[in-house]
Amino acid sequence: LNAETYCGMCDASAVITLNEDLFVVGDDEDSVLRIFSRSKGGAAIHRFNLAPFLGFLRDDEADIEGSTRLGDKLFWITSHGNNRKGREQESRQRFFAMTVKTNGGAIRLEPVGKPYTRLLDHLLADPRLQKFNLRASLNLPPKTPGALNIEGLAATPEGHLLIGFRNPVPQ
Repeated sequence: LNAETYCGMCDASAVITLNEDLFVVGDDEDSVLRIFSRSKGGAAIHRFNLAPFLGFLRDDEADIEGSTRLGDKLFWITSHGNNRKGREQESRQRFFAMTVKTNGGAIRLEPVGKPYTRLLDHLLADPRLQKFNLRASLNLPPKTPGALNIEGLAATPEGHLLIGFRNPVPQ
């Protein structure tokens, strides 16, 4: 087993492969995407601070929890959950896309459009989701049974995105 060590973050929560050597990682403790080299290990070779793109006025925590690739776009989703005390944390309500650009061997991430900030509103309004009682989850800490907490994102072969919930868990 040949293992590499990667430095500069402590809570990796989402990853997307960029090519045979590079991958990008989101952390649920800050608002920075980091690109690492598989062959070199060590520190990130590129960092992308999401705060300006996500509309943060200070160093808010995005709480990135899921990612996936669909064609040439990289999709990222935050937890949409409250903070540990059960209070709404608007900075955790983001869904966004990026593309990867290369120029002379250099690689960079570029935001696509604007972050989507109304996913929670649309989930609450969707009649198909009423059975999950999402409205009751709004005042609960994210790890409490019944609280709202997104933990994953996946792409289907048909080009759809699936959102994975940690909570609420039906039945």
